[in-house]
Amino acid sequence: MSSVPSIVMELIETFDRNAKALHSQQYNETQLGREFIDPFFEELGWDVTNKASNAHGGWPIK
Repeated sequence: MSSVPSIVMELIETFDRNAKALHSQQYNETQLGREFIDPFFEELGWDVTNKASNAHGGWPIK
């Protein structure tokens, strides 16, 4: 069984520490994506911002 990458653990801890503010009306979906979801998928090896300029936008294709 592999361990959880440190970056993912940091994201979890940051979210937990700031949960009340992150659930407020002032925190929006775009912020959530940029601060938590994108870094999570980048850690999994996804090209979230399409740095490679792939036609499919960097998402895995099966």
